[in-house]
Amino acid sequence: MSGVEQQSGGPARSANKSFEPTFEAASEARRYADEVLHEWDVVIPEDVLLLVAELAANAVRHARSHFELSLRLQSGSLLVAVSDADRAPPQLADPAPTSPGGRGLLIVNALATSWGWEPLPEGKTVWAAVHAARGQSGDQP
Repeated sequence: MSGVEQQSGGPARSANKSFEPTFEAASEARRYADEVLHEWDVVIPEDVLLLVAELAANAVRHARSHFELSLRLQSGSLLVAVSDADRAPPQLADPAPTSPGGRGLLIVNALATSWGWEPLPEGKTVWAAVHAARGQSGDQP
């Protein structure tokens, strides 16, 4: 699979892929994450894919630059990270009930066991962690 780096022999697996800031990028990132997690035999709730899509959509909407999705599986935890070229820190919004947007990080906050961000020299990374379980194969990541 293109863009996947798997660490064989180690306790962790990781995958990375870059995306252009297009209208379709959030759904492409979601599909990519679904494919990778299926390949890794990781059982996750459907809302984890929503979390991936929200982080990707935020990168498209706010950074308006290419972004990189990183997935890291280690010790029963999945770390989802999106790096983009916007240096502005992410902020939880308090949108009005009739507002058409502003709920992305609220969704991430509700779905993740923890989340945060880190500045980069040329932008930032927003990350979220969730619990992940192995599938039927029983192989360890």
